[in-house]
Amino acid sequence: TPSSSTASPSSSNASSGSNPAFRSASMAQRCTVMPRRAGPLIAAGTCDRSTNEKVTAMQRIAVLTSGGDSPGMNAAIRAVVRSADARGVDVLGVERGFEGLIAGRLAPLSARDVSGVLHLGGTMLGSARSEEFRTPEGRAEAIAHLDDHQIDGLVVIGGDGSFKGADALADESDVHVIGVPGTIDND
Repeated sequence: TPSSSTASPSSSNASSGSNPAFRSASMAQRCTVMPRRAGPLIAAGTCDRSTNEKVTAMQRIAVLTSGGDSPGMNAAIRAVVRSADARGVDVLGVERGFEGLIAGRLAPLSARDVSGVLHLGGTMLGSARSEEFRTPEGRAEAIAHLDDHQIDGLVVIGGDGSFKGADALADESDVHVIGVPGTIDND
């Protein structure tokens, strides 16, 4: 109809930003603002606050610990697994940090696997520093394993060096990377 083809002031390019998907969407199709407490595991159909684009839910994530062991790493692993499990998201644990990611050492984790780990020291997944991960070839191998296992998101528990590796991985892949501080250093 003629009235549906004319743009209203609220749907003009000036008021809706430069996102073409947002501009062309009707009011019913536009995103609703994502709740602040949604965290890394979000529901399908919610929106990214910065782009106002619809976000699909993650189906499978991985968790790894990297660098030196520190208190609370097992608690963080447990929290990731239990939170994901409550939302129907599969979790794979990466054994021995980035080194294990390069080697493809990923195994399923369930709530049962992480029960009783809170009082244990160290990390149930093991941890290692990886010189190979610092190379583009090493990161490419790690990314290939993430793709092979259909990983949508990676939770990295570690310190400054681990976060530098996580940042490089995020820059070079489509995997969403989350960092959880786990360090005994003051960095």
